[in-house]
Amino acid sequence: MSGYSGTPLAQKLGIRVYLHEPSAHYARLVAPLPPGMEMMARPDTRTDIVHIFAARGRRGARRA
Repeated sequence: MSGYSGTPLAQKLGIRVYLHEPSAHYARLVAPLPPGMEMMARPDTRTDIVHIFAARGRRGARRA
């Protein structure tokens, strides 16, 4: 394909992801992660993506 480098976008951009309560086997489900993708321990102003996991809804849960 003309003009396409073949480099994953996450590697080009250095995407930072925060996972909120991921399943124990999350890494296996999404493997392989692209080079340059950073998993953050806490979200901050540099966070690009927040991936929230919920097994079920809770009554009275706050919405962002």
